Amino acid sequence: MPISLCEQILDYVTYKGEVVLDSFAGSGVVGEAALMMKRSCILIEILKENVEKIKQRFEGRIWFQTVMG
Repeated sequence: MPISLCEQILDYVTYKGEVVLDSFAGSGVVGEAALMMKRSCILIEILKENVEKIKQRFEGRIWFQTVMG
């Protein structure tokens, strides 16, 4: 999904400062859009490959914790 589309959706359904939950984060596009729009985000992803993509996307910009079972 393009970041611009995520921004439009988040603009309709959230306010600045709210928390966006993406329980199927994929590569983290929704989280990226949330941060660009001054929202906090919680991303959940189970595929290791996607977790690595998310880490690369947000490297040095946010705090994140990886929990693997």
